[in-house]
Amino acid sequence: MSYLVRNAEGKVLGVLPNSLRIIAEVRSSEGERASAISVGAEWPVPAYTVGASQLEIFMDGLACMKGGQYEEAGEEGEQSTTIIWNIDIDTDRDILIRQTVLRTNTLEAVGELRSFGGERAEAISAGRDWSVPPYEVDSGRLEVYVDGIACMKGQQYREKGTSGTQSAEIIWNMDVGTDCDILIRSK
Repeated sequence: MSYLVRNAEGKVLGVLPNSLRIIAEVRSSEGERASAISVGAEWPVPAYTVGASQLEIFMDGLACMKGGQYEEAGEEGEQSTTIIWNIDIDTDRDILIRQTVLRTNTLEAVGELRSFGGERAEAISAGRDWSVPPYEVDSGRLEVYVDGIACMKGQQYREKGTSGTQSAEIIWNMDVGTDCDILIRSK
């Protein structure tokens, strides 16, 4: 089952997929925490390898970005069981943290591209090609988020290339402003 993200009018903005790669999941539901989480606070998460793109973190169904909303705690390649929040989080926010692994028939590198709002000199216009981590076209292994909202293939973007071939580009079906955070994962 997937979690649909809707705006105030009920329009579907994106989808939070139910990943088949989940090993462990921790949820801190709204109203469950006695106090807010402060900037710099360490937060317990399932064990992961720092720098291995094993965590998926969502707040109110929106993807959080490493380097944006949180940091991984520890040295690259080491095991860790905490993250450090870069933002304040009120008690009325729902937090979902997943530890994931790559499950494929072949060994592949997990790729991740982050483009923070304010880093790009110009907006991305609909129809523009965009470089992304390598992925197999139509494999379901590409995740695209804009401002934390999962984009839907065929609606907000399309994969470039023939089904079953490797690609390192997508084509945007929408405009993306310079102030928008972009997170793209290839698994």
